[in-house]
Amino acid sequence: MKKIYFSFTFFATYIIFLVSCGDVDKKRGKYSEKDFDDFLISYEKEIIPLNKEIQETNFLANVSGKDAHYKKSAKLGIKITKLYSDKKKFEMLKSLKESNILKDTLKKRQLEVLYNEYYFHQVDRNSMASMVTGMKELEKKFSVYRTVLDKKKLSSNEIEKILSNTKNSEKLEKVWKASKKVGEEVAENLIKLVKMRNKAARSLNFKNYFEMRLILSEQNPEEIETIYEELDLLTGRPYAELKYDMDDYFSEYYNIPVKALRPWHYQNRFFQEAPNIYKVDFDKYFHKKDIVNLSEIFFESIKLEIDDIVSNSDLFEEEGKTEMAFTRDINRNGDVRILANIRDNSNSMQTMLYESGFAIYLKNIDKNLPYTLKEPAHFLINDAVAVLFSRMANSPNWLKNILNIDKEEINKISKECFKKLRLEKFVFSRFAQVMYHFEKDLYANPDADINKHWWDLVEKYQLIKRPDNRDLPDWASKIHLITQPCQYHNYMLGELLASQFENYLKKNRIVKDKNFVGNTKVGEYFQNHIFRYGNFYQWNELIERATGEKLSADHFKNQFIGIK
Repeated sequence: MKKIYFSFTFFATYIIFLVSCGDVDKKRGKYSEKDFDDFLISYEKEIIPLNKEIQETNFLANVSGKDAHYKKSAKLGIKITKLYSDKKKFEMLKSLKESNILKDTLKKRQLEVLYNEYYFHQVDRNSMASMVTGMKELEKKFSVYRTVLDKKKLSSNEIEKILSNTKNSEKLEKVWKASKKVGEEVAENLIKLVKMRNKAARSLNFKNYFEMRLILSEQNPEEIETIYEELDLLTGRPYAELKYDMDDYFSEYYNIPVKALRPWHYQNRFFQEAPNIYKVDFDKYFHKKDIVNLSEIFFESIKLEIDDIVSNSDLFEEEGKTEMAFTRDINRNGDVRILANIRDNSNSMQTMLYESGFAIYLKNIDKNLPYTLKEPAHFLINDAVAVLFSRMANSPNWLKNILNIDKEEINKISKECFKKLRLEKFVFSRFAQVMYHFEKDLYANPDADINKHWWDLVEKYQLIKRPDNRDLPDWASKIHLITQPCQYHNYMLGELLASQFENYLKKNRIVKDKNFVGNTKVGEYFQNHIFRYGNFYQWNELIERATGEKLSADHFKNQFIGIK
């Protein structure tokens, strides 16, 4: 009996010792794979319904412009920040990351993604709540704001139409300046928001919010700077030549000397889109056409159907609705929606192709992936897919096959199509330089003379003369500074990758003569090499796997630079 009692006592004591050691290990920051598994179960149980409610509410707020929806959106935003700001859970993720105890590839990737998300939110909860509330208030102002001219409210589409079709310089100036007034309404609070964001970033040992956003989205700030420096060198001279041609054209068009040209003469509020200086009127091809249906026909022809996306979307102008087009994944399980303000013109065709391309990526991510990885590897890859499809609106083959334009007409406009596309890419690349440097500098020193610095950059990169005797926050009329902070630089990276995709498709004979219509191999390529992987790979690794090389400016250069 004594022997049995001793053995039982020893065993019980040993179990207690092991359990207590486990507690000590956790106190020391040591966690097991099971701890991570348990965390994932509780995390997904909480995050999945919450994120769905947030996406639905945000979409509804932007469609309706109603204060109640924006207030609810802010409350939900604060709720999700509280979830991610849990310090104990972050310490567990940090410990697991540092110990490298997870060997399963799928779990390791989830840990990387979750660590970055939790790290981003490890700031004072009150500060985080203030940032969410401040952003939502500014977003609402933009959503419901309408430019008023001569007591008449104008939509963004109407402003762009006036800027594109009016020859009267006085009217152009009046419209352009009226469109910038939203900047005056939001600038002061936007600067306050920038300072709050910086304070939060510094509390996590980053220089500023700009640096933090890049690093926690798995980008190296120095590498991004190098890419933009290279782009500046590549595009500077040919853009200057194109700008000379544009100025020559507009001088004659408006019947004013070149030195009198100002921002309102370039047919766009920010001069981020190419002006119509060529002989072809692309709008006429889409006049009285069903832009949405044309998009459906095209994507169905490459076996990437968007009918279900369209049925859930809100695609036309309404009072109070935000004027910025975007796409949202509501539940990471197929409910993807587009918000747009479509008209029957070339610009809307590009917008619809872009947003549809963005949406099909989200829709076709492998549903068997863990919830954490059911999103794109990076915004820039999602953007690149969207950009590639939006380029179809200027493709002769696409116009011929989708709109049934006769061969003679296509031959007549083919050169103009490429010239327009090339001009678009140069114009946007220079505006992207302005946005990248402005936003980087804004977060580096928000107390600088921001109004002046904006126009310094516009003159340097876009070669546009600033308005005379003007000291107003024109920069603040760009909504991306509020809703997509420190992300605009990715749009140009998306352009580079779109050219890289296009080169790969052509090189591997997936596409011939840039004809995408009816080519199911295009859909298969993106489905099998990009979409289905979600965020399983880091963005540059996914690009290398899909194209055989990491992101490079070479293909953009070969496609658009040095060719006239």
